[in-house]
Amino acid sequence: MRIKSIKTRLVRPPKDDLFEVIIKSIKNIPERSVLVIASKIVSIHQGRCIPTDKVADKDELIKKEADRYLPRKAVPKGYAILTYKNKLLIPSAGIDESNVGDYYLLWPNNLNKFTKEVYNFLQKKYKVKDLGVIISDSHTV
Repeated sequence: MRIKSIKTRLVRPPKDDLFEVIIKSIKNIPERSVLVIASKIVSIHQGRCIPTDKVADKDELIKKEADRYLPRKAVPKGYAILTYKNKLLIPSAGIDESNVGDYYLLWPNNLNKFTKEVYNFLQKKYKVKDLGVIISDSHTV
């Protein structure tokens, strides 16, 4: 197995085109390749970005985005709101604010459907039949 990172231009919130980034960054894809895309990039592509100055209370945004949650006061030392989202236990409903300027990034919508869209796009654009697509995210284990 060989792992190769692909340098791209910055993908910027509040909305940017992932497919355009792929076209400009990837010249060809060999058969049996696996493309891994950070969920943060998918969120930006989908426009799932909210300016921080438009959110009066981040905890309320977290509660709105969570499927279920434990309030901050129920978590030792109140470090985070522990949430259940998309069948995972994850702090803050997966809302990310690291390295994206003055935005909160929400988790992407319909990851299975979007992953299939990327797969179909790659097959057609690069004329490959055997490939994989993974949308990755770091989270607490």
